Amino acid sequence: PLELHEPLVPLELQEQLIQGVERQIDLRRRQVDEWMEKCEAVETICLRYTKALGGNIKATGSSLGEIRKEQALPRRYELVTEFQEKLRQAYHTKLEQLTTLTNRLSAIAKTLGASFFAPDILATPTTADEVTRDVTPERFLKLEKELVRGKAEISKRLTHLSSIFVQIDWLHVELGISNPFEDDEPIASTNSKRVLATDDDPFHVSTPTPASRSAASVPLLFQDSNEREYQDIFLQYAARIAEVEDDVVPPLDGVEPTEGIIEWATSLQASLEDIKRQRESHIQAMYDQLEGLWRRLGVPEEAMDSFVEMHRGSTLETVREYEEELERMLVLKQESMSQFIESAREEIVKLWDDLMIGEDERADFAPFADGACLLGIHDH
Repeated sequence: PLELHEPLVPLELQEQLIQGVERQIDLRRRQVDEWMEKCEAVETICLRYTKALGGNIKATGSSLGEIRKEQALPRRYELVTEFQEKLRQAYHTKLEQLTTLTNRLSAIAKTLGASFFAPDILATPTTADEVTRDVTPERFLKLEKELVRGKAEISKRLTHLSSIFVQIDWLHVELGISNPFEDDEPIASTNSKRVLATDDDPFHVSTPTPASRSAASVPLLFQDSNEREYQDIFLQYAARIAEVEDDVVPPLDGVEPTEGIIEWATSLQASLEDIKRQRESHIQAMYDQLEGLWRRLGVPEEAMDSFVEMHRGSTLETVREYEEELERMLVLKQESMSQFIESAREEIVKLWDDLMIGEDERADFAPFADGACLLGIHDH
């Protein structure tokens, strides 16, 4: 009967058992927490890669959501670690491709100018956590479109620049300039129509670069360092133009159509066109004088037409031929005053007849009998 009052397990032992169980539970809890922390740490990295990759994550063949369904934490950790490695490899592959694409765009931007692309095109944006970079398909698509646009612009500018060079080359021929740049080597061309311009060309002006356009004369030593490069590019292209058939524009290979060279070429073309306009205006003014003198002095129509035909164009030689012919006619005018006055009177009589001027009105025109006065009228 006394044994009925004694406990089956001593209290001290019960306490030890309870503590032991609690320790095991705490240990398991800590282990679970540690495994959860390990899983979550890796999953956080996977999330960053997932955001960075966007649609490119499909290449890994798995997803974080599927892995999280695994209840066994060690197995889940194993799976998520493998997934992280796949994401890492996919990310760095795409990052390398993105870097190559961005470098190509940066190279094009050096040619087209910094303002051609929007700032976000050349700067690789990061994801929200600012650790990984945006390598999503959308980012690639945007950059690839800009790359296509940049290449098209380079092609467009090359075509435009080649057309300017062709026009410049033609203007040199029209103006009779074989050495377009002072202190430079002549153009490597076999074009026989080119003649050397002399220093006393009244219409010859230097063509400054954009950086030195305001200066009247800039020594070669202090010119824009790029100008000599631009000149060499044009000279080489002009040599190619001389080698091809007429109306054939050779491609402008190996040239970067920068804003600088296009502006330089445009400025040079405008300068040459201005020289051409000045010469043509001067020639026209001399022709207007010559025509009157030729007719007064009885020069045959055939001779006049022959002179004009033989002296076409805007070369300095043509200008000088007209100047010499005008000077010669003025000398003849002085030597043939009587013939000149008589010619003037014949013209006046013809005009009177055309206008049906009566004898009384003709008699009132006293200068008709005054040769000096007639000469003064003509000179005016």
